[in-house]
Amino acid sequence: MNLFLKGEIMSMAQLKYKRVLLKISGEALAGDKHFGFDFDVVSKVCDVIKKCTDMGVQMGVVIGGGNFWRGVKNGEGYIERTRADHMGMLATAMNCMAVADVLEQKGVDVRVQTALEIKEVAEPYIRARAIRHLEKGRVVLFGCGIGSPFFSTDTAAVLRAAEINADVILLAKNIDGVYNADPAKDVNAIKYDAISYEDVLAQHLAVMDSTATSLSMDNHIPVLVFALKDPENIIRAVEGKKIGTQRGTTGYLYCSDDFGDDAVVAYDSGLTAVQALNNGQVDAVVIDNEPAKAYVESNPGLKILDTSYAEEDYAIGMNKSNTALLEAVNAALEELKADGTLQAIVDKYITAE
Repeated sequence: MNLFLKGEIMSMAQLKYKRVLLKISGEALAGDKHFGFDFDVVSKVCDVIKKCTDMGVQMGVVIGGGNFWRGVKNGEGYIERTRADHMGMLATAMNCMAVADVLEQKGVDVRVQTALEIKEVAEPYIRARAIRHLEKGRVVLFGCGIGSPFFSTDTAAVLRAAEINADVILLAKNIDGVYNADPAKDVNAIKYDAISYEDVLAQHLAVMDSTATSLSMDNHIPVLVFALKDPENIIRAVEGKKIGTQRGTTGYLYCSDDFGDDAVVAYDSGLTAVQALNNGQVDAVVIDNEPAKAYVESNPGLKILDTSYAEEDYAIGMNKSNTALLEAVNAALEELKADGTLQAIVDKYITAE
């Protein structure tokens, strides 16, 4: 199964979002350790941030502190809320310092700005200076939330996005989108392809806290929610790419699982998908190898990628109790084998590849 596309990699002029605010939860940086840092995860995230900056994207980043301390959860009943929240702010500063160091090791120019003054290790948050850093291609890591207790880092992310005039907020979570219930607890949870801020608030959905959601709504800032498990999702979100597939095929299933339903457009036929590609309605098409070759041959502007998107075996499935159908299929296969048709198919579509 191959993926083919029209033209080359997107240029800066074709990026959907040129200035973004990326919000990463602290828990995501801990990976499977659930505490502290999983530096394999941190490194992969930093690789993607570097790719984005190399593409010309201006990146502001807010990181939570939940891999070390969550004020409400960890301090409740033991530590006064204001002080517990201040401890959480310091946790975010530690995360920013760690991510900044890994980014610098990869050659990325980065600045850390904090809402609490920690002048020995970070700049104080100054809006004009942050924007100037972004304009110079530097990644700006915003630490310590907004510097006040009772406000989450989600709210800090929305506030910073509004202040730096970000085109979008990229909300990197441990789940791949917005659901009507916690998918880890409810196997019947339904994923939304898109949902309004009003519905998020009315249904009390745990995308962001209500303060952050209201602030996003009031400032008309779009929010894209995706799983950080695959950091490349950040690039896909920035590019806003769409993939065309044929409805009901395994290609559609693979793409929906890998990229999310909002990035996949299903068409009634492969030909319709290719027409959409030629018209610029999608950026790539996933289809079986032989049809892909035929479409590329008749459309000189298209090309097949060097690496197959997915490899799969084909089989015939049927109800095991339907012996009549089983016997009929086996008889047909024996006829195809006897007259050489089956071997011809193998030679043309399998052996030759």
